Order: sequence, then structure tokens, then C-alpha cells
Amino acid sequence: MSERSPPESLPVWFDTPVPGAVNMGADEWLAAEALRHGGPVIRVARWSEPTLSLGAFQVRRAVPDALGGLALVRRPSGGGAIVHGTDLTVAIAVPRSHPWGESVQRLYDEVHGALVAVLRGHAIAARLHRDAPVSASGAEEPYLCFDRRSPGDVVVPTPTGTAKILGSAQRRLQAAVVQHGSLLWSANMAVAEPARHAGVADVARAAGVALAADDIVDTWLTGIAAAARLRLEMQSGCTWDQAGAVIAELAGRFRDPAWTERR
Repeated sequence: MSERSPPESLPVWFDTPVPGAVNMGADEWLAAEALRHGGPVIRVARWSEPTLSLGAFQVRRAVPDALGGLALVRRPSGGGAIVHGTDLTVAIAVPRSHPWGESVQRLYDEVHGALVAVLRGHAIAARLHRDAPVSASGAEEPYLCFDRRSPGDVVVPTPTGTAKILGSAQRRLQAAVVQHGSLLWSANMAVAEPARHAGVADVARAAGVALAADDIVDTWLTGIAAAARLRLEMQSGCTWDQAGAVIAELAGRFRDPAWTERR
């Protein structure tokens, strides 16, 4: 039996806004789709309301008061909590057998590095954070993703230091890897000041640079496809147009309080 030929395309879905549980179900489906396709697949997610997504291992009862009242979902991936609504959420799934699935850092660097190149093309001095996380002995990491710094995060300069504008977290399954990435576009006014962070458009505006979200995302996706040596293939519908019943069933797990409250 001849071996399967590697794919030549990188499929990308742009999904309409949905609640957090449906977004998580769609990303579960994405992992299976990467295996069926035999290579990377991408989904650009939208959120129907401001939503706090917890990392898989975060303690639910530790949610800061500033985030009270938001819709809540627990991701299957690790990392810190993210306030969604003013971010651009990009999920990528790859088979573990793909070169990008072989190591945690490789997938971060390929996807995040493509965004760095795009922002630098717009005179934004973005870079990949390379320092190891620093914390006092026994200290817990900050609760929010955008208060943390990990190798491979995308940071941009500000008058007082740097701002993290893209972070990702992975779920490494037996046969596939799903990486959730959140590009913070602008500060989220749905939360109180302690939980609010400047986004890339805010930083760019302060530097006299105007950015258009659609242009940045389209160019970013093109860069990811080029790095993978694949042809970008925009899908005509949403993921649920292709697999609505499956996604709806998978979403049930993320609506279950037993999952959300498990820690």
C-alpha cells in the first residue's frame, strides 16, 4: 500500500460569533480534522459575548473580582485565563507526526513568528519573548494570560516597557496538537481596569500607526501558510456548516458544570 501524499493546502475557516462552549467544541473537532486532512488546519473564532476562558488547570474559585459577571468556559488547553471579545482568536491543529507537532516550542514559534513579520512590516517593533518565566519560589503565576510572559509570546514596545499582544496554549493529544492563540486587538472595556490590557491596535495608535484587523489577519494567515509551504485555502462556510452535529455534541462537555468547576 502506497503512503498517503502530504496535503498541499492549509484550510482556514472564519466562524461567526458563538458562545464559548461552541467555540471549544469546534476546536475539538479541529483536531480530528487535522488528522483527516493530514496536515495543519486553522479556525478563526468569534465570541458572541465577552467571555472568560480558563486554562484547563486553573482554579475556578480564584477568578478575580474584576472579572465577575462574565460568561465562563474552561478550555482544554493550559495557560492563563483570557478575556475574549476584543481579541482575534486563532486555533491551529496539526497531527503529532507533522514537523510542527513534534515539539511545543516549534508550533508557537512558527505561528507567532509569522505575526511578528507582519507587524514589523507595519513599523511595529514586535518580537518573540525569549526569557524564561521568572517567579519567586513557590509563587503562583498571574491569573490572566496577558499578565504572564512565556518563551514565544509576541510582545511590542511601550513607553513603560513591553506589552504582550499574542499568547497561545496547547493541548497535546495522542495523535494531534491543538493550539489556542489570542491576539489582543484592543483593550476590553467590559472588564475593570486591573484586568484590562492594551491591544496591538492601541499600541500602534499611540505610535501613530493605523492597523486594520482584517488586513493583519489575512497577511498573518498567508505567512503561516508560507512557513508551512502550503497553499492557503479559505473555506466558504463555517466549521458548523461542515460538522454542525458533531460540534454541537462536543460542545456539551464544555457546558457541563462538572467540567467548568472541576478545579
